Amino acid sequence: MRAALLLGAFTALFVVATHLLGLGASVGPGLAALGDRMIIASYAGAALLGVFNLVRIHTRRVLLRRAGWGNSLLLLGGLFGFGASVLAQGPAGTVPDWVFLHVLAPLYASMYGLVAFFITSAAYRAFRARTAETAILLVAAVVVMLGETPLGSLWAPLGAFTGWLVRTPVTGAYRAIQIGATLGALAMALRVVFGIERTHVGG
Repeated sequence: MRAALLLGAFTALFVVATHLLGLGASVGPGLAALGDRMIIASYAGAALLGVFNLVRIHTRRVLLRRAGWGNSLLLLGGLFGFGASVLAQGPAGTVPDWVFLHVLAPLYASMYGLVAFFITSAAYRAFRARTAETAILLVAAVVVMLGETPLGSLWAPLGAFTGWLVRTPVTGAYRAIQIGATLGALAMALRVVFGIERTHVGG
């Protein structure tokens, strides 16, 4: 575990030094290229670890005949079958292309279609004007939805108010959420680099 922590800390500090602090450009292009390769190797290692964990969990479920083992068997068959077809024919081969067009694309469309109903149901529950805050949220949502329709272009004040609402309060709230999420990710990255967070290596 100590070796994994040291390797992760070294990779993170090296990438920060070469890409964020600009040492790669000042020392030489070879150092920046090495940083790029380390990033690619990290992505590949994370993908392999994810595949290994997926296979381990679902293989155990199939062998023990736990609830939903049929779905796990289907997942493993799709994983190995699609992976073998990509390795044999390439990403643009006949089988991968057919799977993407006739399996993945309809699944994506079905998933997004179901998400629309879930969003509608959640909005109905959230937009009940029980308090002043929910009443403001309800009014703002209705105004934005009406402003994005052709009514917003027919009635200029509504379109102008919708544009101001999206540009000023909504953008401010969105940036605040982004800043908070970035600070949280930075804090977690520092915990991983300095070995405080060890759950990813079984600590």
